[in-house]
Amino acid sequence: MKCRFCVLLLFICVQSYTQTQTCPVNINFASGDMTHWFAYTGNNRNGNGPSAIQSTYDSGFSPPSGTKGAKSISEYNLPNIRGIQVMTANSTDPFGNFPTIPTINGYSYRYSIVLGSTTITRGMGQGGAGGLIRGISYNIHVPPGPATEPYTMTYAYAMVLENGTHVSLQQPLISATLKTPAGIIVCASPSYFLPTFNDVTEGGRGATLDSATAKKNGFKVSRLASPNQNPDFNLTGTPYLQDVWTKDWTEVTFDLSPYRGQQVSLIFEADNCMPGGHFAYGYIAIRNNCAGLEISGDSLVCNNSEITYSVPSLDNATYNWSVPPTWTILSSDTGNIIRVKSTSSGGAITVREQNSCADLTDTIQINTLPSPEGGIISGSTAVCAGQNTSILDLGSYSGVIGNWLSSTDSINWSPIPNNTAQYIAQNLDTTTLFKVVVGKGTVCPPDTSSAATIQVDKKTVGGQIDPLNSTLCSGQTAGELLTLSGFTGSVQNWQ
Repeated sequence: MKCRFCVLLLFICVQSYTQTQTCPVNINFASGDMTHWFAYTGNNRNGNGPSAIQSTYDSGFSPPSGTKGAKSISEYNLPNIRGIQVMTANSTDPFGNFPTIPTINGYSYRYSIVLGSTTITRGMGQGGAGGLIRGISYNIHVPPGPATEPYTMTYAYAMVLENGTHVSLQQPLISATLKTPAGIIVCASPSYFLPTFNDVTEGGRGATLDSATAKKNGFKVSRLASPNQNPDFNLTGTPYLQDVWTKDWTEVTFDLSPYRGQQVSLIFEADNCMPGGHFAYGYIAIRNNCAGLEISGDSLVCNNSEITYSVPSLDNATYNWSVPPTWTILSSDTGNIIRVKSTSSGGAITVREQNSCADLTDTIQINTLPSPEGGIISGSTAVCAGQNTSILDLGSYSGVIGNWLSSTDSINWSPIPNNTAQYIAQNLDTTTLFKVVVGKGTVCPPDTSSAATIQVDKKTVGGQIDPLNSTLCSGQTAGELLTLSGFTGSVQNWQ
C-alpha cells in the first residue's frame, strides 16, 4: 500500500509541474485564427495610445464583433482592406524579401500574424489627419508555481516601415507591450521606428533620417519604392519615393515567473505615422514553448563543421556561452548568437542571459559524427587517344560512395553514375580528371577525393619532308634544305 501511494504522489507532482509550464491556448495562432486574442483598430490623429482605439473586437465573441474564429480584421473604416491577418501559409514579403513565417536557426514557426498594411489615410476621405492603428492582445494567466521555475514567452518579429520624415515620435511605429499588475515592464516592451534628427516641427515633413542608427538597429532600405504617391511630386518630379525600410526576423524572450498566479497582458501594435501619410506593418510569430530558455541549433553535428547556435534575445542583456573544451568559438561569445567549429568530441553547450527582466540558462547536449573522407584515387597515367583503357581505384576513403565525377577543364564537373570503388575509363580523346564524392548520412556534408589525371596524347603523325625528291651531284658541298611539316609529336631523329 505504501508503494502505491508513493507512485501516485509522484504522478501528481509531475502533472502539477507540467501544468505550470503549459503555454496559453492558441498563443501561437495554431488554430489558424485569432481565437482567445483581443483586437482593436483606430486612428491616431490625437496621438497614439488608448485614445486612438476606435473599434474593439472581444475574444469572447465571433465576427463581426469578436475574434473567435476570425482569420482577419479590416482596417478602421476601410472594410475592404485587411488590417490584421493570421498567416497559415508561408510566402515572401515583397519589400523585405523575408519569409512571412520564419525559421530561425533551425526552429520553424508554423504560423504568424501580420498587423497593418500599405494603406494610408491621406486622400482616402478620412480627413487627411491621423494614421491607421491596429493591435492585438492576449490576457495571460500565468500558472501558479515556484518563481524559481522560468515561465517564458518567446516571439519573433519582422517589419516594414515607410519613412515619413517626421519627428521621431510621429514616425510609423511597431511596438510590443507587457503589462502586469505592477505596471508596464519596460525591458519587455520595445518600440521600433525609423529615428530622425527631429529637425522639423511636429506634423511637418522633411526631417533628416538618422540612417546610421536605423542600420545599426537592423533596418535596411527596400529595393521597392513606396506604393503611395509622393505628396511633393510637383516639387521633386519623383512620383514614388524609395524610402521604405525593412527589418528581418528577430527573436525576443522574457520571463514571467515573477508573476506566477497573476494575469499579464501581451500587446502588439502597428501604427502609421500620426499625420497619416506613411504606412507601417509588421509580422509576429510566437513559440508554443513556455518552459524556459531554449537554445536553437543542431544537437547532432559533424566533426570539423561550422555550426551556429542562438537563443532569443533579451533587451540590454549580457550573454555567457560555454562550449566543449576542444571546440573553437569563431564569433563573439557575448551576443545571443554564437558560431563554433566542432571536433570529434561532443559535449554540452550552455548559455546564460541576464537583464533586469530575466536570468535564464539552457544547456544542449551535442553528439558528433565522424566526417566522411573522400580518399585517394590511384591509376593516374598517360594513354594514346582513341582506343585506350585505364583502371582507377579509390582507396583510403571513409563513408559511402555517391558517384564519380569527370572534368576536362578542372572547373566544370560531370557526374558518372558509378558508386563502386573502381572505375574503368575507356576510349578517351582528351586529358580528363576524375574525382569521387563520398558521403556519410544526412548530417555531415559529403567529401570529395583527390583528383586522378589520365593524360591523353594525340596519335603520332610523321608528317611530310619537303622537297620530296632532290638531285645532288657527286661531291656537291651545298646540300638541299629539307623541311618537316604536318607532324604530330616530338622529332626524335632523322634517318
